[in-house]
Amino acid sequence: NFEGELVKSIEVRTIGGTSPGLMLTFRGVVVPAWSVDNEIIDLGVIKPGDKIVRTFTATVHADAQIELELFQHPGALKAQMPRDPENKKVWHGSVTVEVPANAPIGNFARGLSIRALGDPQRPMRTLQLSGRIEGDLKIDPRVIGFGRCSSDKETRRTIVLESRSGRVFRIVEIKTDATVLVEGARNVDA
Repeated sequence: NFEGELVKSIEVRTIGGTSPGLMLTFRGVVVPAWSVDNEIIDLGVIKPGDKIVRTFTATVHADAQIELELFQHPGALKAQMPRDPENKKVWHGSVTVEVPANAPIGNFARGLSIRALGDPQRPMRTLQLSGRIEGDLKIDPRVIGFGRCSSDKETRRTIVLESRSGRVFRIVEIKTDATVLVEGARNVDA
């Protein structure tokens, strides 16, 4: 299943000539029977509730008699891959990622497979989709430094909690295991 540039040499030996042999080098590029233009799809930073669409193109090369089809994995992906009506060796695909509102925060990775009917060398390729799910609320700064403090003097720091989507929210409770006095929260119009 080699793909890419190929360089091979052979040595030809002779008897009775002025040269005992010569080297012959073959160069070429081994093209796969089919390929996908974008096998790694970076979704970037996404939020719960987002709907993201990305596209890809699958192509059958040369005279290969191969049919391509999507192999759907269950989950948050919806994909389609219709054949180009004018070029029967090209399929244009799109994948839609719908992130549930209750999706866990953190790294997101899924696979989307394409099956090749008629290619025993490479019967399947899997597109890798990845991104990072971040919540709607953003806190700045994430770490508060107090430096050297005295227990008899007040030290103040301010944090800003905001909605990335601009949604209105209300702070219901603030919990801490530190000795902190919370003065209160106020709305800030940007």
